[in-house]
Amino acid sequence: MAKSISYRINSLIIILLSVVIVSFLIILIIRTNSIERFSSEELEKSAKKEVAQIAKMVYDLTDNSNNLAQKMLNVALNTAKVVIKQKGAIKISGTEQWQAINQFTNEAMEVNAPKLEIGGITFPKIKTFDVKVPIVDEVASLSGATVTIFVKMSSAGDMLRIATTVKNKKGERAIGTFIPVKEPDGKENPVVSSILQGKDYIGRAFVVDQWYVTAYSPLRLPSGEIVGMFYVGIPQKTVEESLRKAIYSIKIGETGYVYVLGGSGKQKGHYIISKDGNRDGENIWESKGANGKLFIQEIINATTENPGVVKFFRYDWKDVGEDKARTKIVAAVYYKDWDWVIGAGTYEDEIFAVRDQISKSLYSLLYLMVILAVTVYVIAIIISTRIAKRISAPITSAAMIAQYIGRGDLDSARKLLD
Repeated sequence: MAKSISYRINSLIIILLSVVIVSFLIILIIRTNSIERFSSEELEKSAKKEVAQIAKMVYDLTDNSNNLAQKMLNVALNTAKVVIKQKGAIKISGTEQWQAINQFTNEAMEVNAPKLEIGGITFPKIKTFDVKVPIVDEVASLSGATVTIFVKMSSAGDMLRIATTVKNKKGERAIGTFIPVKEPDGKENPVVSSILQGKDYIGRAFVVDQWYVTAYSPLRLPSGEIVGMFYVGIPQKTVEESLRKAIYSIKIGETGYVYVLGGSGKQKGHYIISKDGNRDGENIWESKGANGKLFIQEIINATTENPGVVKFFRYDWKDVGEDKARTKIVAAVYYKDWDWVIGAGTYEDEIFAVRDQISKSLYSLLYLMVILAVTVYVIAIIISTRIAKRISAPITSAAMIAQYIGRGDLDSARKLLD
């Protein structure tokens, strides 16, 4: 009987203690997982907020650079208008033979183009910069921009450069090149289309062999007929030079950075600005993630559909000099005026480094608490066993005394009482 009572008391204490300790450990594990999950969510939110702010900041810097260039070109355009007006009336005096070269395809053709005069000034076919060319050199000197005069060389409206300060790859004046009404993809050239409608064109345009920030205006006969156009512009590379340096200097986390991709045309999917400039010009349109997803195409297609709207992406990426790909979180936004897809990215392993440190500390604490709980549990069992024996001993003694008295064995009962 003594063993039975002691066992029952001991078992009850052990069960209650086990429930308390197991409940405590379960709560601790749940809280640890909850803290880990919460820290992951908050760190990702924080990372997304940071990359979005940086992407938008670069977008705004690009827009400011473009606006400053356009203000300069507005002054240059007005200067050109004044100079041309001062020279006198525009007229066509016969035709002249040209070998016209398409600036997009480099295909050459022989054309008999109208011969343009402005206030009696004609434009000889001067390629060298050693000889001054009227009007274009004057406006260039006054404005600091590159300047071109075009003549409409066909009834369709193709525009031929007959005088310019724009250089070709040989370092000569790029006369004889022309802007076609239709581009190689069959679309209307936005510059020529605008001019033929009698409107100025202000914006980004392809000039000879590179992109420029530009302004164009029609040239009209006294009758109002459009017979050509004039241009002022600045190479986009010149405008973006300081911006490019600023982008190179941006660091997100430990190794994150900002990059720029082309959004359409020949530069679609090509690096315009890469990390430290190491991959500038490289075509990454076909890049795939670990799951086979064409993530660059996804980024460009999604952002170009919504210019100015920041969107988030996650993909695996391997930079030059790295051994393996890492998961990257990117905020991207499309700047339409320059056809730039601006991306700001950081890496998950760097974002969650803090979370991992927190998790490590929490799990260390959890292991310590498990060891402590087991230690307490063992000690409690030992103590409970002793307590159970002390509690059960008087009860067992009383029961035996009662049994002796019931049998009439008073001597034995008296000995237990003594």
